[in-house]
Formats: sequence, C-alpha cells, structure tokens
Amino acid sequence: MDASEAPVQSLVQDSLKDLEQLAFHSQTSSICTWSFAVIGTSMINQKDQDYLMWRIENFASALRISCFLKGTWGTKGNPGQGWNVLLNKNCFEKVTF
Repeated sequence: MDASEAPVQSLVQDSLKDLEQLAFHSQTSSICTWSFAVIGTSMINQKDQDYLMWRIENFASALRISCFLKGTWGTKGNPGQGWNVLLNKNCFEKVTF
C-alpha cells in the first residue's frame, strides 16, 4: 500500500482533525511525538506538512521530529523515503522521541 492511497490519506485527514482539536500547549503533545512522526510520514499534501511542522516546531519537546520528517518528505528535486523510513532503523539513530 502506498501512502498516497485514499484509505491512508483519509486516516491522515482524520488525524489532523483530531490534532486541531488538541490545545496547542497541551501536554498531550509531548506524549504524541511518535504519533506525529508516523502520521507525518504519510502526509503528501504540503499544507498538511506545513501545519504539522508548525505544531512540532512550536512545541519544544518535539523538535527532533521536525528533522526526521523533513528528511522523510525530502524536496521536489530529491524525494524522501516517505513512510518507508519507518522500516529503516538507521533513520532513528539521531532521533529521540
């Protein structure tokens, strides 16, 4: 299954709706860092990526995930691994959740 498939993107959108209901400074954000990382690997929409990154970068305990996700998403000229990064243990060497 590919991250761009409708069932995956539907779950991403549902997760974003739930995240938007969570108060920005809620301590729940600090225990959801792994969830943010997993959801983030499946995001293909730039607007969704930007929103998640804004949430992460503005919540201090989750900053390390931003580097992880930027590498996962890549750039237009150099695409990242997407959610396949979850199967690569080397990607987690510098990330502490």
